[in-house]
Amino acid sequence: MKKLILVLLLLPLPFLAQAEKSDKDWIIERINDVCTEHSDPSFCRWQVENIAAISGIVTLSYSNCYLKNDNSKECQTSTDAYNYIQKKYKENMADTK
Repeated sequence: MKKLILVLLLLPLPFLAQAEKSDKDWIIERINDVCTEHSDPSFCRWQVENIAAISGIVTLSYSNCYLKNDNSKECQTSTDAYNYIQKKYKENMADTK
């Protein structure tokens, strides 16, 4: 499970991809790496892809709110979700040391 979470948190960081591969190819490879040994690889890929998409949407929403200095309820929800994602990322990275 920790491996899955780590990959999910790395998905928004395409700059880690190799120069000769597109960001899309890099993401597909990481998802396949994580899901290969799963009991249902197809379902695993579906879950990871959806979680990555939601994470990306949360990050974009948070960024938009931050840039506009918007403190609406919707932006607070985005900020809370973004902060949760970042907190888990930091915890998971600390676990890998």
